[in-house]
Amino acid sequence: MIPQPKLTPRPKENLYELIEEYSYKCTVDGETLLITIPAGFIYNGASIPAIGWLVTYTPFHPDVMVPALIHDYLYGDHSLGIDRYTADSILYQMLVENGVKEITAEIMYQAVRAAGSAFWA
Repeated sequence: MIPQPKLTPRPKENLYELIEEYSYKCTVDGETLLITIPAGFIYNGASIPAIGWLVTYTPFHPDVMVPALIHDYLYGDHSLGIDRYTADSILYQMLVENGVKEITAEIMYQAVRAAGSAFWA
């Protein structure tokens, strides 16, 4: 399992806040990337519609929280030069690394490929 970040819930907003800087190292197309998210970053867990919970996970399930954190950060901060396709591929890699079945990771990946353009800032 991927090491968990230090988060604090924001229950009134249904969000989580990162309370300590978090880094994740991954390899994309043979290149090693270090993604560092600053403390204070706020996110909503995995953006999975309720109907999707039947075949995947709820938004705050431990298996998807860290992949969602990295994915949301990459969607909002483009300073690393990571494009949307790569951000979505990193999400898939992290889901599998975190123990999500490949078929479920593929469903989640295809969902963000289909709907993610509306959220790519």
